[in-house]
Amino acid sequence: MISYRKAGVSDVPELVRLRLEFINDASRGTKVSGEQNAILRVTNADYFTAGLLDGSLVVFLAEDSETGKIAATSGIMFWRHLPGPAAPDGRKAVIANMYTLAEYRRQGIATELMQLQLEEASTRGVKVINLSATDMGRAVYEKIGFKADENEMVIRL
Repeated sequence: MISYRKAGVSDVPELVRLRLEFINDASRGTKVSGEQNAILRVTNADYFTAGLLDGSLVVFLAEDSETGKIAATSGIMFWRHLPGPAAPDGRKAVIANMYTLAEYRRQGIATELMQLQLEEASTRGVKVINLSATDMGRAVYEKIGFKADENEMVIRL
């Protein structure tokens, strides 16, 4: 059984580990070098910690209740942009680092994480959410309602 929860600062080491796994998985065979890996461990830990503490980042985790293993993760970053027609109040969000471990894919976990992200954005009054899609994730995002918009996919709530 999979349970879902928001990540806290105590989860940062696992978030960093999953982030680096996602980067390597999405790189299509071009692995991150040892030096880059070391830098990314530090910079991602700093980013996750700061964002979780100031509320500009919310990360949801899907956890296997039987093993305690994190099966999937997804982050949503919030900020204010210059107001414009798409977001008159300037509030925007980006969903990033959506990653499901291979053995947990095709079980609806990513869809559930996306729904949690959309609910979080809605409660914050965000009307525009962007994301960059991998080939593997595109179908999930389209099923939820994201539409291709040049180089990104966008959903308007």
